[in-house]
Amino acid sequence: MEYRDGTHTSPASGKPRVSAVARRPVFSLIWTIAAATALTVGAPAAGQLGPDTEHLHTPLVASADLDWPELIDATVRNFPQFIELAARDQEAQALAGRSRSWLASQPSVSIRYQSDRPWDNVNLREYELGVDLPLWRPGERRAAEAVGAAATGGASASAIALRHEVIGLLRMSLWDVERAFNELAVAREGARVAAELQAAIERRYQAGEAALNETLLVQSTAMERDAAVIAAEALLVDAERAYQSLTGMNVRPIDIAESLTDREDFDASHPRLLLADADLERARAELDLTSRASRGNPTLTIGPQRERGAFSDYSANSVNVSLAVPFGGRKHQAVEVAASSRVAAGAASERRQLLRELELELHEAQHGLLVIEESLTLARQRSELATRSFEMNERAFNQGEITLLELLRSEETALLTQRQVAGLEVERQRAIAQINQAIGVWP
Repeated sequence: MEYRDGTHTSPASGKPRVSAVARRPVFSLIWTIAAATALTVGAPAAGQLGPDTEHLHTPLVASADLDWPELIDATVRNFPQFIELAARDQEAQALAGRSRSWLASQPSVSIRYQSDRPWDNVNLREYELGVDLPLWRPGERRAAEAVGAAATGGASASAIALRHEVIGLLRMSLWDVERAFNELAVAREGARVAAELQAAIERRYQAGEAALNETLLVQSTAMERDAAVIAAEALLVDAERAYQSLTGMNVRPIDIAESLTDREDFDASHPRLLLADADLERARAELDLTSRASRGNPTLTIGPQRERGAFSDYSANSVNVSLAVPFGGRKHQAVEVAASSRVAAGAASERRQLLRELELELHEAQHGLLVIEESLTLARQRSELATRSFEMNERAFNQGEITLLELLRSEETALLTQRQVAGLEVERQRAIAQINQAIGVWP
């Protein structure tokens, strides 16, 4: 039997004994309660957001009508880099249009006038009008067409790569929200159990069957659980705000679980590799164009000419056709070619670096999934054992066989293992999403 002063009567001897909880110093309990109270001062009740939080954050609404394609399209349009896609398309169209021109560059008009009036003034006059037409060098127009085609392919690959990047961010953001929901659910369950235990102990205390220090202990535990709920709610708010900032939406899909792809490796169709290949192809095409254009373009000049000779009033009209062909200048050409060559080498280097990064990301994701699955199996077993142990300890406590402190330790272990299982379940799905993302598989 237990009295309010914390003593128990031994079933065997009938002599009172002091429980382990009662032997704890009273000031340690006071400090525990003070710490838990400090965490809850000015905070809303467990499971509720305060008024200052509500007007700053709109909770997400789970909708079965929102599917992945619609969510991805909305997120792509909300993504900052989306505005670059139109600029890439315009550039590709401009480069393709240049290659279809008959001229290597824009034409120009030249006017020449010659007179001897300031000097001899023997009536010498000459007028010449010409149109300068820059011509393509052999193979230069074909190289310009290659640059335009590479730019067109790069614009398409850029749109695919941006979509792939957005999908990866969406996957992680959604699982961050899911993890926060699980954390909150576990925290609320722990607060519920603590509240029920607190109510039971307080009833026993009122009946004279529980000591005061046990009542204080269970009240402190309940406060700590309420503080854990508040922290979990804050984590959920952060995750939902990150999702809203990424998507520009207040709605999230309900089913986000993915199946692990059957593919074990990525290939050249990977969106990031497609973009890298397009950048490399364009850099090489521009190198070829630069090596041809740096030698200068021949210029064809055509125009009328009127000439009046000295000591004569007769003017002769004719047509002037001339061709200017640049030559030499290898040192100047080498500078332009070397710069384009450096850009092409950089594109090739970036592709090799990207290939290495993709291989490491895939290996890390696959290894992470293996570790998580092994850990999840053990965590489930531990959770089952901890739950059974808590149920047994709860019956033992009701029969007076163990102390409240031992019961709380058992309940805390059960709660911790449940949290681990819930967290590993989310991490398993996140790892599957990471593998699919690394391989280039979209939901």
